[in-house]
Amino acid sequence: MRVVVQRIEVERVLRALEPRLRGFVLRTLGRDADADDVVQEVALRALAAAEGFRGEAALPTWIYRIAVGVLGDWMRSPFRRRARPLAERPDPGRGPFEAAALGEERELVRRAVLRLPPEQRLVLMLREYEGMAYREIAAVLGIPIGTVESRLHAARRRVAKELSL
Repeated sequence: MRVVVQRIEVERVLRALEPRLRGFVLRTLGRDADADDVVQEVALRALAAAEGFRGEAALPTWIYRIAVGVLGDWMRSPFRRRARPLAERPDPGRGPFEAAALGEERELVRRAVLRLPPEQRLVLMLREYEGMAYREIAAVLGIPIGTVESRLHAARRRVAKELSL
């Protein structure tokens, strides 16, 4: 009975996390179709491993750890190594010139972020886009907080350097 309860709880948390998780994956990979595939794989792995969840971390943290593992597999795959730009919709509240300029700026930032090494990109995405605290990022990635800080610093410095050129 406990396994069934855990699976139901994992399903509930997956449903609640799905929009945030998909956004995280989409910003990390840069393509809708890839994000859909990765989120589906995360859900499959989480549900398959539900009975093994021991509660050592919060369930969302455990799911993000699975997501990071799937992302790592995805980014290492030689078939998926190409960087692909995301289509960005301009803000409808802006005029066409402002929207175009904003879209260009976002594209430059996106490209700079997609060129980061995977370990720096993941830390940056979890902090800046997911709003996770350093301690949460450390738990998700299974690394010390000091490593989170150094990777985040290096990622920010590298993006800033690319954008200043």
